[in-house]
Amino acid sequence: RMSLLLTDLLEVSQLREHRMKLNLKPLYVQSIVPGVVSMLGYMHENKPIRMIIDIKSSTPAVIADERRLVQILHNLLHNAIKFTEQGTIAITGEQREGKMWIHVSDTGPGMDEETLSRILLPYEQGIHGLNHGNGIGLGLSISQQLVELHGGELTVQSWPGKGSVFSFSLVTSNAESAPVSQTSVREEPFPAPANLVYFAGQAVSRSFDWFNETWRNHTEDSNKIQHRILAVDDDPINLNILETI
Repeated sequence: RMSLLLTDLLEVSQLREHRMKLNLKPLYVQSIVPGVVSMLGYMHENKPIRMIIDIKSSTPAVIADERRLVQILHNLLHNAIKFTEQGTIAITGEQREGKMWIHVSDTGPGMDEETLSRILLPYEQGIHGLNHGNGIGLGLSISQQLVELHGGELTVQSWPGKGSVFSFSLVTSNAESAPVSQTSVREEPFPAPANLVYFAGQAVSRSFDWFNETWRNHTEDSNKIQHRILAVDDDPINLNILETI
């Protein structure tokens, strides 16, 4: 969590000083969204929330920086899941006036007009964010600036007691002049492979002997012992990503 907070602070500085550069290329949003949803699965697995992805497979590519597009989607979905205790979170897409609009809607507590007018400001969390006590209120502000850096727009609609809709636009790519390979869209995360092994914290230091012994056994008789992968990371989100590969 501290690493994420420091990253947010550094990126605020980069954006303020116009030092952030984008690696723009044609990307298919419908191929990226399911991965981000899977990445955040640990946040809603114990909540009665229905996750819906409704972006047509025929949707054209957008011009974006893949890392920053994932960051924008992650921030918006993270907020939606954090504040929604039950109901529905939907990620939908539509083409409008040469741009692709992505909408992230939820059935959370919503916001009043006063909170809505400030929610995209740096360090603004709103009453519900303060009650949760997580983060420092930079995610939405960073997302807005990243969207604008792409030449798009981020808007918010909200209704107290009913939920919110965060929408952002990106310029679409000309498929003929900038062809890219489109990957298949999956609406459910792949199940975690049974042979993936990972350790966290102090368990890592106690596991290398086991790993070395297991590896020696593999090299001696790889037909009898199933191969395993040891993944070590201090960020549970990265380990969750590996589980879905």
